[in-house]
Amino acid sequence: MNLTSPDTFRLIFGAQLFSLALSNLSATEKPNIIFILGDDQAWWDYSFMYRNDVEGPAFDSSVPKNHTIYPAAQTPAIDQLADEGLAFTHGYTVPLCRPSLQAMITGTFPHQNRISGNDMVGKVDDEAADQRILFDQSIARTLVKRYGYRAYQTGKWWGGHHSLGGFTEGDTQDSAAAGTNPPQYTGSRPGYANQGRHGDWGLMIGRVDYINDIQNPAHPINYADTIVPLTDFIDDCVANDDPFFAWYAPFLPHTPHDPPTGLRNKYDALIDEPDESGNYHAKYYANIERLDGGIAAILDHLDAKGIADNTMIIFICDNGWVNLDDRSHHTSTSKRSPREAGARTPIIVHWPRAIKPGGPIEPQIVTQPVSVIDMVPTALAAVDLEPSAEQHGINLMDLDAVNTRDTIYCDVYAHDMASLEDPSASIVARYVVKDGWKLIDYDGSPAELYHLYDTTTGNPVDPFEINDLSGVEPAKLSALSTLIDTWYNEPKEMVWSTSTSQTNATDTLPIPGELGQSFTVSGDGFLTGVNLPFEQSDPAESITVELRQLDGSGAPLGALIAGTTIHPDPVYQAGFRWSLFQFDTPVPVTDGQQLGFLVKSSSQPNTGFYVAYNDSGGYPGGAMYYSGQIGDLTWDSANLDLPFQIFTSIYPNRSNTRIIRDGNGVTVSADLGVKGQPAVIETSTDLSHGSWISAATDDNLDGLVALNETALVNRKFYRFGLSTIGDPFSIDNPPAGLTVTNSEAASFTVSNTDLLQTAFDSYNGSPLDDAPGGTDTTYLQGLTPSGEASLRDGVWFSNENSRGSAMVQNDEFAVFNLDLTASPGGYNIDQIDLYSNWGTGDGRDEIKVTITMSLVGTPTVFDQTVVTNEAYNPPTETQGKMSITGIGASGIAAIRFDWPGAQENNGVGYSEIDVFGSPTP
Repeated sequence: MNLTSPDTFRLIFGAQLFSLALSNLSATEKPNIIFILGDDQAWWDYSFMYRNDVEGPAFDSSVPKNHTIYPAAQTPAIDQLADEGLAFTHGYTVPLCRPSLQAMITGTFPHQNRISGNDMVGKVDDEAADQRILFDQSIARTLVKRYGYRAYQTGKWWGGHHSLGGFTEGDTQDSAAAGTNPPQYTGSRPGYANQGRHGDWGLMIGRVDYINDIQNPAHPINYADTIVPLTDFIDDCVANDDPFFAWYAPFLPHTPHDPPTGLRNKYDALIDEPDESGNYHAKYYANIERLDGGIAAILDHLDAKGIADNTMIIFICDNGWVNLDDRSHHTSTSKRSPREAGARTPIIVHWPRAIKPGGPIEPQIVTQPVSVIDMVPTALAAVDLEPSAEQHGINLMDLDAVNTRDTIYCDVYAHDMASLEDPSASIVARYVVKDGWKLIDYDGSPAELYHLYDTTTGNPVDPFEINDLSGVEPAKLSALSTLIDTWYNEPKEMVWSTSTSQTNATDTLPIPGELGQSFTVSGDGFLTGVNLPFEQSDPAESITVELRQLDGSGAPLGALIAGTTIHPDPVYQAGFRWSLFQFDTPVPVTDGQQLGFLVKSSSQPNTGFYVAYNDSGGYPGGAMYYSGQIGDLTWDSANLDLPFQIFTSIYPNRSNTRIIRDGNGVTVSADLGVKGQPAVIETSTDLSHGSWISAATDDNLDGLVALNETALVNRKFYRFGLSTIGDPFSIDNPPAGLTVTNSEAASFTVSNTDLLQTAFDSYNGSPLDDAPGGTDTTYLQGLTPSGEASLRDGVWFSNENSRGSAMVQNDEFAVFNLDLTASPGGYNIDQIDLYSNWGTGDGRDEIKVTITMSLVGTPTVFDQTVVTNEAYNPPTETQGKMSITGIGASGIAAIRFDWPGAQENNGVGYSEIDVFGSPTP
């Protein structure tokens, strides 16, 4: 159990305090929420947009244009949403499919969520891109974890299996294989549904007839038959009184522009286009009607089920589209372009319970620019939740906030992503819209400046971006450029950074009566905690870290700023481990500020712990403070440092907590304001220290942690906290006789006498029989053994297609547990040899490896260090051997090999690892 003191937990709730207010919440009180997404449609191609009281003046012949405007779209259902809701005519989005959808579901920009394009460069496997959403708070996962919503995905979805986005149900399976189709459809699969990256089976929604298993139903279409998976989901939610979130993203009007003949003919008669033989514009507008028909069927179904009044619908299109005259493809200034024809879209919020004539919010047309990232905060506001720290949008139902915000930003990238970690590697442009002006800041090309609208009169000036004014408005260009640079470069992630650290130690000692460390802050922000390694010798002692000002001598004995206490877990008695001391209230700090911390045991003077320190004085920003002498030196004359890490963030901690009781069930949740640090949820009956027990742990990938319990039993209180227990800490004090030798190995000697043969018990670790790239799999053909088995019993094959047995890559590890049956005292380890055989030429097989060992009695604590990030680089050729001798360890139960990230060639092939030693007497 990961324990910490009550004051470092994020919240404490008493069930008796909240149950009266929230004990009977039902689906009828929680709004249902549906995101309806169009796909590839010009901002003007909605019939309500043609009206003179909306955008009609922009289409007047006096307004310059570079597009032929066909006012042919017929969208009565979308018009109904606009007329009955809040219709924002100047919405802005990311003008490319996948990053636009990622912004909608997470409420974050591409340079925050890292999804900047549709594919990875080279169209390599994009599983890592699919999984990026796990690190951001999706609106689906938030509603499910916070309030027990059901969440359903159908239609376009670039993010792999629907469950990655937090959906409880969905059509996209990340597979187009037979048997993965939705149960409502047993007909043949349309060709577009083979595109797994778009959404596979989900792409059929709104297009196929699910009742009659028809791929392309004839005109007139019964649109209710095209949305059956969605309406079946809604029916089941209504029957079970479940609130729901639905993602309805039909592949419309997206290509294929393949409307039934009767529908195409309808628009052919309305449009006089240059190529009447192809009817490319007519087919596009016919597909818009198919989109609208599905939306009409949804509205009818909500009415029939009696839930329309309390269902919020937010409509948007993922990006713009202007069809070419000679084929079904877009112009260069529409989709994928930061121009208005690519990035602008209407955004509509429809919620009859709140938006209605005479109601809390009047239906209206709003011309103030808004953003795609506003969708999530608007949905959260409907359920009385605040956005996370990373979600910078606003609630669109708060019209005061809409009108106060006068600047909209976005970033635009190439179709293919060069890097997940560095989106700027493929950036195309950034744009900003402010006071009717728009700056497009291209990467590597001159910026463009347009005056779109006169914000005083509301009249259009240059809405189609004909007149670039960058050369005649230098002051405006400079001002907007400064704004966009500031916006793009400011940190936006809800993560901690290690602003100051010293992570090495050469010696240990019992904790002195007084102990601390001074340090210098690096960077402005909020100081959130201190990471410190220790080992506990007295289980009765707790340990406190106090953040303090420095006194006149530079010691951390000045004014107390913050403090936090932990009650260590028994794991701390089995060797040194990092421990997180998080401050309940983050402390604002500035770059260069000098502070310090004291370490105190519950008994004074200090007792009950061992601490580590570095005798080389490698940290220049401060020094270790202690009472007494170490090596005949007092603290102010020594040159010592504690190992420590100072964590800072750009946001103060948030809790945004909720606790909901529904019958005998309870849902508790909190936005911890930091992600990536594992969290623990505890329960108590009476708030006493000894009564707290662990109810659940959470990896906390996205900052949102939650617990759902089906029965309250006798628990009354809940609290959340970040796990205090970190990784084992190793002392950098290798045996005096240890040596590391790199050499060539023309052939590999397969040992039958090493401990991995004679004393092997079990293995756990990463799968090691995969290659780093698709072209590398040929090297693994026909190998026996492969994976971990080859590491302890490798066989060297000389033929060119069998050059590696176990493929070790970035951030993989292998743990070999030794058999203690014959030697209960463990084993003496004298030598470890590693053989590699990956790559060609000098240095191609260089790799870094960390080797640690665990002692008998602590089989999971690897705190006995052999080498750390040792470079393994045979002198010239491809086959190499690293031999580590003079280890001199005893009582060893297991050996761990870690290959950290950022390897020279991402991975290396190993043929064998040999461990030599003997039983410990």
